[in-house]
Amino acid sequence: MRGIQDALAELRRQAEQIRDNTVRPSSRAAYVNSYCRFVSWVHPNHPNFIPVAFADRVGVTEGLSEAQIRRRIKPLLTRKHDDPPLTFGNLDPEVFETWLLTLRKADGSMLSYSAFNTHRAGLFNIYRDYVQQMGPAMEKELKQFFKGLKLQLATVQACGEGQVKVGKDPLSFELCEFLSSHLLELPGSDAIFARVYLVISWDLMCRSANAFGVRHSHIEWGGDSLRVYFAHMKNDQGGDRPRDPRHVYANPLQPSVCPILALAIYWATSTFDVGNRLFPGSDQYDRFRKSLHRLLEDERVSVELKRRGVNPNDLGTHSMRKGAATYCTSGSTACRSSTAVYLRAGWSLGGVQNTYLRYEAAVDMHVGRTVAGLPTNSHEFAILPPHFVEQDDW
Repeated sequence: MRGIQDALAELRRQAEQIRDNTVRPSSRAAYVNSYCRFVSWVHPNHPNFIPVAFADRVGVTEGLSEAQIRRRIKPLLTRKHDDPPLTFGNLDPEVFETWLLTLRKADGSMLSYSAFNTHRAGLFNIYRDYVQQMGPAMEKELKQFFKGLKLQLATVQACGEGQVKVGKDPLSFELCEFLSSHLLELPGSDAIFARVYLVISWDLMCRSANAFGVRHSHIEWGGDSLRVYFAHMKNDQGGDRPRDPRHVYANPLQPSVCPILALAIYWATSTFDVGNRLFPGSDQYDRFRKSLHRLLEDERVSVELKRRGVNPNDLGTHSMRKGAATYCTSGSTACRSSTAVYLRAGWSLGGVQNTYLRYEAAVDMHVGRTVAGLPTNSHEFAILPPHFVEQDDW
């Protein structure tokens, strides 16, 4: 009997893990942090919305800071259906809206609309985690509030307050080439890693999760290009779309931005892990983020950024993806097909276009050569990768 109960418990655990797959771990962590902050604010300010049993476990919080209350509450957010942290049935949307208006950036300025939207997603997620249904009246009220909030933020920006730009700037091809060349001159494995990721993420136009998810089994050589397959994408969570390769081309005319050379140097100086990953390690995204931050603070790079009128704070890990797509669609008067760029970048075309505008290798090859930096108005656009004669005797 004991064995049957253990087996059922294991099956329930597996079922819960499958349900959790609907939200990426990074997104779930952001949502949990968000609603933990919300519950920690509600506890001292609106205790009538906190169940008595949950409040008893939190204990006396008088005199504690909000951060200290959060440290108490976070371990208690067990997601058990019979242990809710809020009285979901009578939660007033005005409480959540008031809490949103208390949030500020580190410099005291107001959050961006996308940041507010993340907190709204966190509220929906706490309902989902505790198997609760948000009422239509509350959904309608939140929708109305966020519509007004968006208009208010736009008005504030028009008056010269806050940031007009949202997110990071695209990285230009010329600056990408400069950074890649500078990384070649720097010593150490971190510089080699940062350079190969910089160049590969530019050429693939991919999200960080896709780049760091690439395994050697997802890469093959075909014809005159390297072909990279993505097993999972943000806009294809269920894996329903065809597995179409991204074509990556060598650029022997500008070795500093050649992705094939960057990979060759990386493979020649790195070890392979048992997981077969191209970028092995537990948190390679954070490693690159820190490497990019150090690179942008480098004295020579700082001088170049100042000469170009670029603020280093406006560049980030997303700049390569933005820059590559911008370069392909707007970098000349004879640009590549926007449909091909959308498909390579993993963006939805929207509506019926997703059904009728499909991937074709020829146009992805065209995009691949363009994003590799090959000259679009020259016969050298079709240049082959370097070929070496095998020499057995040296």
